[in-house]
Amino acid sequence: MSAFDKRVEDFFAHYQDRGMLKWEGFFLSDHREQLAKARKTDAAPAFKPEMMSQEEAANALYLACFSEKQVKVVLSQVDSEGHFKTATGRVSTDQEGGILIGQQKLDLDEIVQVIVL
Repeated sequence: MSAFDKRVEDFFAHYQDRGMLKWEGFFLSDHREQLAKARKTDAAPAFKPEMMSQEEAANALYLACFSEKQVKVVLSQVDSEGHFKTATGRVSTDQEGGILIGQQKLDLDEIVQVIVL
């Protein structure tokens, strides 16, 4: 047996397989992004707000305005990931009688749900 053969035999006699760790290098960044996206969508179910009538939303905003409480308003608009857009802040009105949540002007027909914080 040559010195090389002896060396190879010693290597494999003491070699411990690391399992899947050695295959980690074969994952492309695209694979990692898709796996992360799949985990994110599986982990967080889509939020489906309870729809309020315009009258209920207006009453909730009115009460929050005069009790000076902050609100979180769920809007009818959906972002690119399928989540409903929200606005958070104190309720006030502008000079035209529009609804202001923080600094964002909203119409009553855009509001799906009002959560008083």
